[in-house]
Amino acid sequence: MQLYKNRDLKKSLTIKDISGKKEMKAVDVFAACIEHLKNATFTRAKQQISNLEEEDIHWVLTVPAIWSEAARQFMIDAAEKSGINEDNLTLALEPEAAALCCKSLEIQKSDKGQNPKLGSFSSGSRFLVVDLGGGTVDITANEVMATGQIKEIHSASGGPWGGNMINSKMWSLLREIFGAEVVSTFTLKNREDYLDLVREIERQKRSFKSDSKCTIRIPGSLIVEVKKSNPDMIADKYKGKAEMRINKLQIFPEVLKLIFKEGIDKIIGYVQNLLNEPETSRVKSILLVGGYASCGLLVHAIQEHFNHLTVICPLQPDVIVLKGAVIMGHMETPIVGRMAKYHYGIALAGGEQKSNFDGSHTSFTTSKQEFYTIIPKGSPIQVNEVVTEYDFPIENNQEAANIQIYASEDKEPPKLISEVNCRKIGLIHIKLPRFRRTTKLRIMISNDETEFKVVAREEYTGRCFVGICRFLD
Repeated sequence: MQLYKNRDLKKSLTIKDISGKKEMKAVDVFAACIEHLKNATFTRAKQQISNLEEEDIHWVLTVPAIWSEAARQFMIDAAEKSGINEDNLTLALEPEAAALCCKSLEIQKSDKGQNPKLGSFSSGSRFLVVDLGGGTVDITANEVMATGQIKEIHSASGGPWGGNMINSKMWSLLREIFGAEVVSTFTLKNREDYLDLVREIERQKRSFKSDSKCTIRIPGSLIVEVKKSNPDMIADKYKGKAEMRINKLQIFPEVLKLIFKEGIDKIIGYVQNLLNEPETSRVKSILLVGGYASCGLLVHAIQEHFNHLTVICPLQPDVIVLKGAVIMGHMETPIVGRMAKYHYGIALAGGEQKSNFDGSHTSFTTSKQEFYTIIPKGSPIQVNEVVTEYDFPIENNQEAANIQIYASEDKEPPKLISEVNCRKIGLIHIKLPRFRRTTKLRIMISNDETEFKVVAREEYTGRCFVGICRFLD
């Protein structure tokens, strides 16, 4: 969530430990986690394929679609730090991976003569993917192409309403029932029991139903701490709303509904607003995936509100993204197009000249740095196709070309990079030989599955240079 929330993300970002007192560089923590998963996976795979080598594996790392370019860059850097070569790494957007998995499952059903879900993934069909994760709820709107590939029809969006929001409210409830100081003391003194309780809350959250009590197993060490200050264990405020049965806390349905209400209302409201957009008018299905989609209370609420649409929740929604990522890793271009979330542009100073696709030129004579739009907000981006190109002047003996990338969320693109909602998000760096004369580079920018790609061609010799696009300082 630090990567999602932090608008000015830096590679130097630090995160605190469970006590809140010590901190480490986040990229080191992420790299350690990825390395553990990588090594465990490789060890397990090698037991089945004895001659398997690490370079034989292509790794797919999934990220939320609503993350910024800097957050995605952060994950690439963490993966490289863990020992994964960038050439053997693909970033996959989680809702898209889920969509590919479900489409594949539907095709398998059809091939076996089974009845798929009303053609939700047939050619031309449009659907929403609502990825209900721990931190974020990630939503994409997609269309299935005749080729079987998927095209985005509305830019990815969402918010911080994932399952962790419920976990946080559950811990607040425990503090109110047992006492804030008691729970804090338990957390600090009993790390293993605390982590067991974290997992217990996660398990119970996924099985909550609107008409039944929730039963949470309470560690003995917490019971001991509670009885020191309150032999009855339950605070007066919650008597009749919660009760202890031996070593289990039972929470009554009316309390649970209040815990879930805010998050459910936000998710449903956001999805409804998205469905009111012109681009999503032909959407017939909603696909619910992610760990939080295991929660019956949430799924039931979405099905009730959108009963005019086909709401699909797979049997194991928490592994759908994982399976879809594997499918994406075996496909050359699983996603054919996306919609730009922002106005993307570069800074042009006075006297610079850009080249239009029709061969004409536009000159800028102002001394202020203007925002030259390379990708307008809401415009379709074809994967692996050049989205823009322009001419960049190069002086003799110049060793590199550095071009800053800016973005704006405003409805209209900014005129100047100094405007309030225009922010620098990255830098294109192109290493050059020492040209003996002033020349021009034709810069061509394309977009692959998750990243910008840059190639520059020198005007006189036609030599090409690959640019490095960085979104993280």
